Amino acid sequence: MVQRRMYPTGVPGLDEILLGGFLFGRSVMIEGYTGTGKTVLGLSLIYAGAAELGENGVFVTFEQLPETVYQDALSLGWDFRALERANKLRVIFVSPATMVEEITAQISKIAEMIGEVDARRLFIDGINMLETVERDPFMRRQLIDRVLAAFRREGLNVYLSREKPELAPLGTTPESYIADTVIQLTYVQQHNRRIRYLEVVKSRGQEVLTGLHTFTVGKGGVTVFPRQKMPGVQPELVVFGADRAAFGVPGLDEMLHGGLLRRSSTLLAGSSGTGKTILSMQFLLHGAKLGEPGLFVTMEEPAVQIIANAESLAPDVQKVVDAGLLTALQLSPLETDINQQIVMVREKMRAVNAKRLVFDSLSNYADVLPEVDYKEYVYALLSFVKGSGITAVFTEEIRELTEVEKVTPFGTSYLLDNIIMLRFVELANSLRRAIVILKTRNTAHASDIREYVIKPEGLEILPLDPNVPVPVLSLQQYSHILTPFPTLFGQQAPSRPRGSRGRKA
Repeated sequence: MVQRRMYPTGVPGLDEILLGGFLFGRSVMIEGYTGTGKTVLGLSLIYAGAAELGENGVFVTFEQLPETVYQDALSLGWDFRALERANKLRVIFVSPATMVEEITAQISKIAEMIGEVDARRLFIDGINMLETVERDPFMRRQLIDRVLAAFRREGLNVYLSREKPELAPLGTTPESYIADTVIQLTYVQQHNRRIRYLEVVKSRGQEVLTGLHTFTVGKGGVTVFPRQKMPGVQPELVVFGADRAAFGVPGLDEMLHGGLLRRSSTLLAGSSGTGKTILSMQFLLHGAKLGEPGLFVTMEEPAVQIIANAESLAPDVQKVVDAGLLTALQLSPLETDINQQIVMVREKMRAVNAKRLVFDSLSNYADVLPEVDYKEYVYALLSFVKGSGITAVFTEEIRELTEVEKVTPFGTSYLLDNIIMLRFVELANSLRRAIVILKTRNTAHASDIREYVIKPEGLEILPLDPNVPVPVLSLQQYSHILTPFPTLFGQQAPSRPRGSRGRKA
């Protein structure tokens, strides 16, 4: 089997999409409408090669003077002039007609400049400008083919950019047919912001990660955030650790037979005010006592506020933070794309060497994502977390105050290993709080419902009163067992409120 040589692009995230990089000697077309980031991606490829990978480059422009290119590069944090002085890069301003003449010339100035820096990468910005030389599509295709062939003979990896008018369809030009790889860039309005997407729509001879991938433009050029796909490994097939990760809450740890299995994922569900965030923080603080770094990902409060709130649970929380045992990361599902967020979470988990993770909360994504996207996101997030050997707690807000119809908005509870529910209970004229473990995978758990209270130092599970007799009941004593209202024989079953639906997890 012939092994095809690949080379890394040096653009953050792009190699992950290309499954290693581009194939040597292949041409790449970067296509998009005005303002999508084509030139910046070209600058990123040329800079990464010259400054980081030992692959010197040439940047050819038909429209911009070299001074403009230098300024654009400097705004991204790159000194192209310094690279030129070091003979690692050249910026060439040339007309389309001159480019065509250079192809067949015995002595080519462009070829001389390529030789001066021993270039391995060439970016031609705005190849569509060749339309001014040749209008006929068929003839222009032949012309571009000659351009590519000429530079391939020089041993160059060639990148081209093409700007499309706003109303013209992408991927239907002679350049797109000739290029080995076609990357399309788009800039899409979503809610109150615009998001940039990158898609590899053609890749001759190599596999790629398909779909729309988010990318950003800023200091450091282009950064790509690959689409979060469902992995091949099922989350439930990840081997759990033999020991336990306790919450540090005595009654709850007893109900869990010592705590959560290591590398498991837990859904902590409850309505607002039931103490999900407090219990989650207790989980991280107890891990910190054991020397296990924890990461708290917050969607609802600033990271500094999360740490400040934890002071009532642990007066020395700042020492814990300073020791690197507790870190808070704030994300916004409305301001940041989900692909970018998963990358941020992954990088932060690795940076702090997290052993425990709290994600507060998944319900924020359910409010802004379609069902299919939400499920794919949760699946990808869980798979990465479990594959990293981290014990994780995800919170989910239940909209109902007392009566619960379902734990998760789109029926994704089956993806999680454990489910703990916190809920309000109406007794006489007061609201009390109760906790119950609905599910633990690969381990036993207590099935009783326990009352708890929230104190300044955290959740406290109230002990069972040994003086209160608990009758031993049998299903044989009840009717309506498969309804929400099991009823002792001889008693009338309560009527279901009109419009009420079946309950499901």
